Amino acid sequence: MKYNILFTIFLLLVSCSIRNGKKIENPNSNKIILIFEKPKINNRYILKTGKQMTSGTYFEISYIDHFLIKHELPLDYNSVFDTIVINTNLSTIEISLCYKAIDKLTYFFKKGDIIKFTYDGIKPFAFVTNRKTLPFDINYDITIHDKVCKNDFPGTIKHDGFIHFIDFSKGQLEKEREGVMNSALIQFEREYNEETKFLDSLQYNALISKDICHLFKHSLNIKYQTYLKESDDFNVKTLNEQFYLRSDSSMFLDYYRTLFSRRIFTHFESKVDRIITGNSNMPNFMAIFDSISLCSALTKLEKKALLMDMLDLIIKENSKDIIVNYLNKFSDLSKDTVLTNYFIRKYNLNFNDSDVLILKDINGHTFDYKNILNKYKGKVIYVDLWASWCAPCLESIPYSKQLKEEYRNSDVVFLNISIDENFEYWINAIKKHELEENGYLIVNKHVSQFLKDINLIGIPRYLLYDKSGRIVADNAPGPHGAEIRKLLINYINE
Repeated sequence: MKYNILFTIFLLLVSCSIRNGKKIENPNSNKIILIFEKPKINNRYILKTGKQMTSGTYFEISYIDHFLIKHELPLDYNSVFDTIVINTNLSTIEISLCYKAIDKLTYFFKKGDIIKFTYDGIKPFAFVTNRKTLPFDINYDITIHDKVCKNDFPGTIKHDGFIHFIDFSKGQLEKEREGVMNSALIQFEREYNEETKFLDSLQYNALISKDICHLFKHSLNIKYQTYLKESDDFNVKTLNEQFYLRSDSSMFLDYYRTLFSRRIFTHFESKVDRIITGNSNMPNFMAIFDSISLCSALTKLEKKALLMDMLDLIIKENSKDIIVNYLNKFSDLSKDTVLTNYFIRKYNLNFNDSDVLILKDINGHTFDYKNILNKYKGKVIYVDLWASWCAPCLESIPYSKQLKEEYRNSDVVFLNISIDENFEYWINAIKKHELEENGYLIVNKHVSQFLKDINLIGIPRYLLYDKSGRIVADNAPGPHGAEIRKLLINYINE
């Protein structure tokens, strides 16, 4: 929620009075208020090599609320002050800021806090204005990035995001990948030892609060167990060893929940077959959901959080019947109407809407998919179903453009239809990749009978229609090779 400039000025006056020695409490004690002065873009970053990286989203802020819901929020880069209000019943909340596209900075704030962020270049620095804090309570993580990581990416970030640090010019990509990941683990072990000593010294010299020190030590120890000591065994004992001081309350902390979810997902993903179609190869989120629901090694709250993560992925990737089935399963297992209604609102799951496939163009105009197909009767139609967040889809775009160029003067029409949830993100993506021509966004993908009929599970997915408007391949070859070109020529010449 963003407040107007008068409210921001009031908060800044409050901030000034604090620094003059007056303690003013936030009157909204169930809120945390973040004030960003001239916020800087951190979801994009250019390496020294000139390579540009993006976070994959337009969000800069993330946190988990008292319902276990993970929120992601953008920043208004054009404002002098961008003020964001977070409602919470939690005594302490972890807030993460995107940093250099693929990294993040962690802050722990208390209910009732008012925080002002300023920037040195793209580095954010936070100041709590309503209470006294010790020197390293608030900006500890950016200090670690500078002091321990030497203003470089941490070893864990390089390990997980190895693709950004591979030198593709050398070839032998598998060897390069192994080299980057092994080097990253060596770097992390050094960082772990240095940060542990640094935290101990801060605690000894009373430069960091006991509770904040405990949270950062907890995070560091879990990273150490995850990256350097993780066991292949999966049971209560190994989970307790890896997730030091394992407790339900930790599931409200992003650093803990992210690694815990990854551990559980990796285990069950390895136990079930992947879903493989002509152009996609993806995890079977439904089977993983079912496995988690039956797992005796997990507490009820852990299951709820993990099933939320899986349901999110199931809704994004599947059509009506599967979504209804797993939404009902989640409701029965969680017995939490707040969370069930959250998913219904988030994805606009109104199953009483028309099941006709509705599309929207770049100008916001809506169209019946059948009418678009009828418009191009007499031509072969090649449809690319994709999304801005889908890496294989983005990798295929240059091949799609090449295919389109090859058949520019033929009786072929190319449609790009996105399953993105957010109109603004889709707009930005099609402009970036120059897909405005015949580019559409699906408005009602979760209730569309057509998507159910073609069993849309993974993307990219390609459809081919002949000149009469009849679908002749509902899982057509991708744009990369000779197979699609042979089919196009056949149907052009009919």
